[in-house]
Amino acid sequence: MMTIKAQLYRYSAIFTIAVSVFVLISWIFDLPQLQFLSSGLGVMKFNAAVCFCLLGFSLLLHAKARYKVITSVLLLAVFLMSIATATEYFFLIDLGIDHYFVKEFIINFDNVPLGRMSLQLTMLIFILSILLFFIRFKKVNQHIEFALSFLIVISIAIFLDFIFNANETGYLPTFSQISLSTVIVFIVLCLGTFSSPLIFYDKFSFLKKLNLGVGILLVCFLLLYYIFSKTNKGVLESKDVIQNTEEMIVASATLLAVINESEVNTFQYVISEDPSNLIEKDAPVFVMNRIKKTTDGNQEAHRSIMELEKLVVQHAQFRENVISTRQRKGFESARNLLISEQGKLIKSRIKVLVHTIQENEYHSLDERRLLNINRAKHSGELILFFEILIVISVIISYFVIRRNFKLKRKAQKLLEKSNERFFKIFNFNPIAMAITTVEEGRFIFVNDFYCQETGHKRENLIGKASDDVNIITTAEKLKVRDSIKTHGGEDKDVEIKINRADGVVMTVLFSVQTIFIDKQDCFIYAFVDITDRNKTREKLEEVNKELDSFTYSVSHDLRAPLRAIAGYTKILHEDYGDKIDEDGRHFMDVISKNAIKMGQLIDDLLAFSRLGRQNIVLVPVDMVKMIDSLIEDAKLFSNGKETQIIYNDLLDLKGDGSMLKVVMTNLLSNAVKYSSKKEAITIEIGSYAEENNIIYFVKDNGVGFDMAYSDKLFGVFQRLHSMAEFEGTGVGLAIVHRIITKHGGKIWAESKPDEGATFYFSLPK
Repeated sequence: MMTIKAQLYRYSAIFTIAVSVFVLISWIFDLPQLQFLSSGLGVMKFNAAVCFCLLGFSLLLHAKARYKVITSVLLLAVFLMSIATATEYFFLIDLGIDHYFVKEFIINFDNVPLGRMSLQLTMLIFILSILLFFIRFKKVNQHIEFALSFLIVISIAIFLDFIFNANETGYLPTFSQISLSTVIVFIVLCLGTFSSPLIFYDKFSFLKKLNLGVGILLVCFLLLYYIFSKTNKGVLESKDVIQNTEEMIVASATLLAVINESEVNTFQYVISEDPSNLIEKDAPVFVMNRIKKTTDGNQEAHRSIMELEKLVVQHAQFRENVISTRQRKGFESARNLLISEQGKLIKSRIKVLVHTIQENEYHSLDERRLLNINRAKHSGELILFFEILIVISVIISYFVIRRNFKLKRKAQKLLEKSNERFFKIFNFNPIAMAITTVEEGRFIFVNDFYCQETGHKRENLIGKASDDVNIITTAEKLKVRDSIKTHGGEDKDVEIKINRADGVVMTVLFSVQTIFIDKQDCFIYAFVDITDRNKTREKLEEVNKELDSFTYSVSHDLRAPLRAIAGYTKILHEDYGDKIDEDGRHFMDVISKNAIKMGQLIDDLLAFSRLGRQNIVLVPVDMVKMIDSLIEDAKLFSNGKETQIIYNDLLDLKGDGSMLKVVMTNLLSNAVKYSSKKEAITIEIGSYAEENNIIYFVKDNGVGFDMAYSDKLFGVFQRLHSMAEFEGTGVGLAIVHRIITKHGGKIWAESKPDEGATFYFSLPK
């Protein structure tokens, strides 16, 4: 089953490819409705779609080594395209890449060619192509993660800036900035790259994934609330502005009507000099004040209103002047003033200014209505987008929770199987095992073999302390605890005595380890009953002592007859040698040689026997100095042949000096002896360290032996060559084997017939 991480990078790549192909099709077949050209969401450029398509395929294939060349070629194409686009921006030149793919659309919009992606997107794609190229190099993984995080933050910032700024202005320059679809695809592509299997980072836990999902949903709801509140605020503001505009239009029309009426009343006053015609003479001023209130906060309209107010004041002053003239100079003078050009000019200017104000307000009203339509449309698109995002988040959350539930259920089953397996391994283990608390020594669990060995039932042990059931004495317990403290919370192969339920005392080999279980420190320990083994060992030691004594006695008792045989043979040879024929003298020589050989055998047997009783004294041994003292004696076995013994920089050993000298004497003498039939004898001695051991070897160029018989090398009286070929008793290598084993080491040999032999032995450091 593929991991979520693998699925995420694949799905991100597929999503990027699908969207970019969709956009490319919309460009090729001239389907602007599929490019969001008619909305405020912007449009993904053709070159950007090509780059995204190549990056999507690169992300999809980059994790497989067999597609490495293809991936590199795709990323190189993206790299070159981004470099070319950046060059066009920085050096203000046209390289032709903007209309290379879309030849039918060679037009400019806002001074930017139709196919050219924005400079911001160019730089982002340039960086991402470099990151995808170097993602294979583990050494730069940390830098790639940092750079990807930076790209994601930048793209999210562009995304939020788009939402808020576009929502405020209601207009996004379609061909000069990054579109919403482009930002979303880039974020998805960055997240897919972040989840690449070639980047090593800790996977999110289920809780973190859930928190991330809840956080995304919360952000979506907050953004929806923000969009709704801003839209609602804009609607309310537009309502107030429209109401003020309508009031302004009505008030300005009223002003013209009032001015016309005031002129009529003034004319009637001039004719009749009736004071009732002057009752409404201040009406234009009242209407003017009403108009001024509708323009509060509108600076551009305020300037026109101030100019209109001056004209209204001038018109009022002109009326006052006409009324004063009628009262002072009579009808004819007032009539002439009333129909003069001054009054007509003021009224004409008022009409023109009022008509201008009304036209401006009608235009403002149309703009406000269009703005409301754009705002509503844009807000609807954003709300639809976030609704889709919420639905997708809910669906993804459902599948994540469902998958984690399945994984949890699977893990639960595995845990149950693991617990069952552990129980069986622990409970049916053929070694007595138990778990107790450290503080009180209370039993948590014991296995069947523990109950069998101690004679206690499990239910009588669980929850009780070892002191309650008297399994171990206080002295033995203190002994074990001191040993555990000394060895850092554990100990192995401690020999103690424990009590069975029937009172029988057992000697056991006890091992213990401190572990942490159920929020408390516990001991898990095991023991093996060695009571019978100790008895057998004691009997074996007695038998070995008797055997050594017997060997020593036999060897000692054989010496006297051998000395007698050798002595009488010598006397017989000296006193009667001239009276005995040639065959007789030959027989006497054979008797003498065999007596000497028998004596050597007895000496070797005595030496071999003494090794069993001899104690080892471990001291540092200078091996170079030891071998220096043995070389001359070893050369005595060369039959006068030229002998070369090579050894340099040997490691010192820690052992019994006298015993190791016996080892090297036997190995060197054997090496020289079994090489004595060669024209030149070459012996090499070397050493090296391996883990906790020091290994020595002695290599010769002698006759060698067949490895099929190597198991006989270290047995007593075992020989691979006859006495006629090489002299010897067959005890030397047995002595070497016993010494090395007594030191806790091992000895072995490697050889081929007639190609020499190499003997190795290892000793602890």
